[in-house]
Amino acid sequence: MQSVRVSSAQGERELLAADERGKKLVSFKFRLEAPQSGQVELTLSATNTAGLTRTLKLPLLLDARPPVIKIERLEPVYETRTRSRQVEVTKPADPNDPTSAPQTVQETRTESFQVQTGIRITGKVSDDTGVDRVALEYGGRFSPLSLPKGKDVPFFVEVPAKSATVIAVDAAGNRASRDVP
Repeated sequence: MQSVRVSSAQGERELLAADERGKKLVSFKFRLEAPQSGQVELTLSATNTAGLTRTLKLPLLLDARPPVIKIERLEPVYETRTRSRQVEVTKPADPNDPTSAPQTVQETRTESFQVQTGIRITGKVSDDTGVDRVALEYGGRFSPLSLPKGKDVPFFVEVPAKSATVIAVDAAGNRASRDVP
């Protein structure tokens, strides 16, 4: 190999070190100075010792921004439960019967009450390169949501906990999380 060059919007430069020239198999590396996010096209050119050149164009989509998680609605989920208990009740004497006396009896009283059993979360995850996956973490467990991939991904989920963390990953692997109380 005689030469390996890279071209980008910032210019062209040689990548092959002098001690690699003339070898059949070469190693090279380079850093790309590019915008933090956006479309970049690189052109790699390799020239062998016979002067033959091969050129390869590499379009790259750079994404340094994590997805945005928007919680649009958060509601508690309640369940109605009942509880029965025994109570002592004193019944007064019968005013029409002079021989009757007050009586203490056991009665069962049932009461209803509501208990929060979870939360209902409605929201949207957005990313300019595309949302790859969304998951929830609650109670030490991770639960992936079965959602389509896209730039704007709405979601609705009921969680059997009082708090959770929404986790989103975009197509470039950038990760964002949002706690919901």
